[in-house]
Amino acid sequence: MLVYDRHNVIYAYGPLEGDEAILSLHFFETRPSISIPDPHVDQYQSVQDNEEAAVLNYCDWIFSELRDGDEE
Repeated sequence: MLVYDRHNVIYAYGPLEGDEAILSLHFFETRPSISIPDPHVDQYQSVQDNEEAAVLNYCDWIFSELRDGDEE
């Protein structure tokens, strides 16, 4: 399962070997940890709408509600 959180971060759950190989073919990087400042402010910039739409339309995503434990 891959989760894109709109901070340009994709979280991968489950066996990672296949996910890492596919993502690296598309120039994604693996990083062991990230830091998102807390608190922080998300800013909406309409000039990036096309880029965001391209990312979201690149794959046939399956959207679902969070499950117990997903927010931890």
